[in-house]
Amino acid sequence: MNAGKISSYPDIEKKRYDKCKRCVVRFEDIKCNPRETLQKLCDEWGITWLETLMETMRHGKKYGYDNGQKQIYDFDLTPVYNTYEEYFSEFDRFRIMLISTP
Repeated sequence: MNAGKISSYPDIEKKRYDKCKRCVVRFEDIKCNPRETLQKLCDEWGITWLETLMETMRHGKKYGYDNGQKQIYDFDLTPVYNTYEEYFSEFDRFRIMLISTP
């Protein structure tokens, strides 16, 4: 979040939110810094912080899923993109870098 604040959109469809307070959270913030982002949201909305906010639950039981590489519980902090670096040699990556530069 910018400068440690919850951001908000200035005028986008403002008429729908005249009497409501709203917060906008960037995906990158919740993905990369879930604890800090959720704590700021709790502070902003007056919600008591509980560690269970960091847990993924389904019907009251701890829930996990397979992200294609490993079983994930709670927040998946791995990047949302895959560079497939394990398939490229150092020289291949160097070549790709050269042909990708202006």
